[in-house]
Amino acid sequence: MPTSDKFDAEYRELIREHQQLLYDFIFAIFPDHAAVEDVRQETNRVLWEKRAQFELGTNFPAWSRKIAHFQTLSFLKNIKRKSWLRFDSELVHALAENFEERDEHREKRAAAMKQCRQQLSSGDQKLLNMRYESGLSQREISQKTARTEGALKQVFLRIRNQLRKCINRKTTSGLD
Repeated sequence: MPTSDKFDAEYRELIREHQQLLYDFIFAIFPDHAAVEDVRQETNRVLWEKRAQFELGTNFPAWSRKIAHFQTLSFLKNIKRKSWLRFDSELVHALAENFEERDEHREKRAAAMKQCRQQLSSGDQKLLNMRYESGLSQREISQKTARTEGALKQVFLRIRNQLRKCINRKTTSGLD
């Protein structure tokens, strides 16, 4: 199926957005930074070649990880011929599955975090936005809100504890 310029642009953006995920996935299987870069570049090449097989709106992270998985296996097979280092394909599959499970857990926690942040008061949400989205220091927030740094430290501690409890509750009982 031929691709359009619009599709190519959206697909290129998906690849760009998921570079860190690909790096982390490959590194979890084969922790060698130089090799990870090589495998990631080869994965990007294959992702681009296979773009006509991808349907926008489906799970790009799973699609790209599957391709990265096969590219990592291919890379390990090539170095196996050249080296004393031996990676059993069962081990590679186990490492990939472990990463998938951790990634799924991280996604669940991120979804829970989003829900839990929405349950905070508007004032607490504003403080979190100032600190973590705008990147302001506690001193800068103190000046903007006319609160002492000590008071802000206590507020952030309370918010973090509230979020931690909410996230744990949601991830252990399922999302509400």
